[in-house]
Amino acid sequence: MIADQSHPAGGEPPSSNRALPDPSPWAEQYWRSGEQGILQVQRCRACDQWSFPPSPRCRSCWSADLGYDEVAGTGKLLTWTRNDQPWQEDPKPPYWVALIVLDEGIRILMNIINADEAALTRGTRLAVVFQNIGEGVWLPQARLVGAFS
Repeated sequence: MIADQSHPAGGEPPSSNRALPDPSPWAEQYWRSGEQGILQVQRCRACDQWSFPPSPRCRSCWSADLGYDEVAGTGKLLTWTRNDQPWQEDPKPPYWVALIVLDEGIRILMNIINADEAALTRGTRLAVVFQNIGEGVWLPQARLVGAFS
């Protein structure tokens, strides 16, 4: 995983006009972990199950003993949709919203960036990159594996 080079940690201020999430206390680490170029996902310390999206209690055993673990940040494209509607200033349409299955088995929604729609097929390998969208929030997004130039 890498931070988007257009917005490296400690570099230029973010230029995105995307809406910022309002991180809850249990989700803040998820939104901030991209600053180090890693994706961290909440995991239950009692039963070892992943918990995504972040929540105050484990969905499997209801324990409140949750922490964050680093994941590889790679996975496969399960399904996607093309959005042509300009809901807000950023991202500009068209863009792709995808359901990705990370190598750890976690299902996560992300935008796919810098991809030709013709290259998207079920099972396409993707890797997570991050965009600094302001106020310490690093948005995880996906790129086709090998498309880091």
